[in-house]
Parts: sequence; structure tokens; C-alpha cells
Amino acid sequence: MDRVSAIPSILRKIALKVEKAKDFRSIYLDDKGFLSNSDLIAHDAFLENIKNLFPNDRIFSEEGKESDFYSKPDSRYTWVIDPICGTTNFVNSIPFYSHSITLVEENQAIAAGVFDPSRDEMFYSNGQDFYINDKKYKLDNKKKLSEALVSFNTNQSNFDDKKNSLESILDRVAPPICRRIHILESANLELAYVAAGRIDVYVNPTDKPWDIAAAKIFLSTAGGDCRIIHTESKDILQQQGIIAAGSQSLLGEVEKLL
Repeated sequence: MDRVSAIPSILRKIALKVEKAKDFRSIYLDDKGFLSNSDLIAHDAFLENIKNLFPNDRIFSEEGKESDFYSKPDSRYTWVIDPICGTTNFVNSIPFYSHSITLVEENQAIAAGVFDPSRDEMFYSNGQDFYINDKKYKLDNKKKLSEALVSFNTNQSNFDDKKNSLESILDRVAPPICRRIHILESANLELAYVAAGRIDVYVNPTDKPWDIAAAKIFLSTAGGDCRIIHTESKDILQQQGIIAAGSQSLLGEVEKLL
């Protein structure tokens, strides 16, 4: 099995492991938010599956240790994983969370998958096309911002940043400037929804690499567009924050306001 085609299979195995464990025990970390036992179960399952298939590849995980990642500096391939994206929803039994994996080759994302176990939906890009449960999908979003459903994802990292706070962003984009605002709290799944035409715009200035790694390849192959906000580093694993939209023109409207 090659790396690109392995992605959906790996994601389903992780979801099955988490479902079998049903471990909602968690702690709250001031700099991170909720961390559940299932986050760690999913993290370990990702490592086991990837290492069994591709033992020489690097793994960059939200729940991982930097020392583990940098132990293979010469590896050509890196797997960026978010074991459970939307842990706050998960531990509160809100069925909107996901498992995410992105394959990076020499600093370029070449394939990605996001799996929603609550709806048994697989969002996947092989680098050429975007799929929803094995069906090829292409965006045709002609909406203006005044017609758009906008999703924000706010987290504990925003609180001391007044410019990028939820309050500040809402002041600039809230209805009637856009049609509706949602806060759904699973960045990977929300960004997959933009590629799937279910959400028109997504914004979070402080999303981390594992939150947004899949988005660019999803949107480029589905027909949407996005901009990484903090691009001081050319390293894909250091970039943070994103504005994503179902079309280039819609992205332009949002960028002018933010």
C-alpha cells in the first residue's frame, strides 16, 4: 500500500480504536484546552499504524513530543496528525469532531484526509481531486460575503490578542456583513466543510499546523482558496492561522475586512 492510498484506511482504524475505548476522561490545560484519554489513544494508534507501514517517516502530532519528531531529520516524508480535532465537543458528547492526517513531502502537502466518525464521512484529497466518501466533489461557490455562512473557531490562545479576538473579528464580519455566524469547534472538520460547500468561510488566526495542514490541499483540489495568516516561516509545520473560503473572490472580500 502506498502512502497516499493508505490515508483513508489509517483514519478508519483510528476511529474504530477510539470508539471501542469510549474513554471520555479528560483534564483541562490552560495553554491547550481539553486533553482526553482518547486523544492519547488516537495518537498512539496513529503512531502504531504509520510506523508499521512506513517506519522511516516522521510524525508531527498535536499530542507528540518534539524530540520524537526531530529524531529523523533526513526523512523525506512527514505525517501531520490531529488525533482528535474538537476534543471539547468529544468530551461533552457533542457529535462534531474528527481525526485528521496530512502527508507532507519535502515541505509540500501532497495528500490529506479528515474523518468524521459521527457521520461516517471521509473527506480526502489525493493531490489531484477532492472526495467525499469516494465521490469526487468540485466546488461551484458563487456567493458574496453578504450571503455567506461564516464559521469561526476560537480557543484559549486568542484571549490576550485583542486584534485577533473573537469580539474584534465579529465586529468586522458579523451579520448583516455576512449571512450567519457559526462556532463549531473542530477546525479540520470545518475546513473540510468549506471544501465540501457546506460552510462558505472559515477564520481562525491562531490555528496550529495540525489544524490547517489538510486545508490547502483540500481547497486547491476542490476549487476553493485559503490564506495562511502567519507565514513568517516557510516551514509548513510552523505556519499558523487561516482564512478559507469557497472561492477566490469570497476570500478576497474577507481579507479586505480582516
